[in-house]
Amino acid sequence: MWLKSVKGFYEFIDVLNEEIQKRILQHYKVTKVGIHTNLNMNYPAAGVRYFIQSPGLWKDAICLLCFAIVLTFIILIMVFVSFLKPQAEFFNFSSGFLSYTLSVIACFIETTVIVSIILLQKIEHAKHSIWVKVMQENECWDAKWDAPTEKSGLGSCLSFGAILKFVALPVNLLPVVGTIVYAAINATLLSWDYNAYYYEVLQLNEDEQRLRVFKSTNVRGISLDPSNAHFQFGLIATLLEMVPILGSTVFTLGNVIGVALWNCDDYKKGLLTKI
Repeated sequence: MWLKSVKGFYEFIDVLNEEIQKRILQHYKVTKVGIHTNLNMNYPAAGVRYFIQSPGLWKDAICLLCFAIVLTFIILIMVFVSFLKPQAEFFNFSSGFLSYTLSVIACFIETTVIVSIILLQKIEHAKHSIWVKVMQENECWDAKWDAPTEKSGLGSCLSFGAILKFVALPVNLLPVVGTIVYAAINATLLSWDYNAYYYEVLQLNEDEQRLRVFKSTNVRGISLDPSNAHFQFGLIATLLEMVPILGSTVFTLGNVIGVALWNCDDYKKGLLTKI
């Protein structure tokens, strides 16, 4: 049942991708990228399709999903019991309904942040394992490469991209528009984070990575250029990560597979700068 739901969701994403592609191609004259897709925003959807068709990769996702569900309910109950009433009193609006509505929203945001921090280490381990497996399965693993370093959960939590996600969270409170803006703000840096394993095995230094991500070594913030491959991938990847429960587990692993397919396309097309 849940597989049908995921497939249906990704059929919707594919339709949305095609419409966005048409508009970007019209206004920015973007050239085709990759073996499997026209634009990099298709890779996250391709990643989940690959995941659904690869039962050998399900173990990591099932473990993460079960852990995330149990953890989310426990944290959600604790947050609501501890903070719902105090936060409503803190907002202190004349309308009690508005105060409690804002308090409920705040509780969900707090739960998301807490669960994300706790899940980080388990997620990083699964991401590392799956990325290597997908690269090897698709014969995109060079014998000269050393396995990339598994990132620590704390390190990921303290990265600039993670901090930006947290700081920009209030933007996501705006229905629809706020969610899209939030995804756009975080898109390029999230894509850079997903590509970290690939850039490590290529032995690219920070300036070389920055040049690949931003097309310039001088950019230190975010990129909102729709023609940027990293922005395209990161926009869809961020939106999928925001789906409750599934976002931080199944869709995150789907994004990892998607970036591995992207890296594999680059490898097969001979786009390596270092080996």
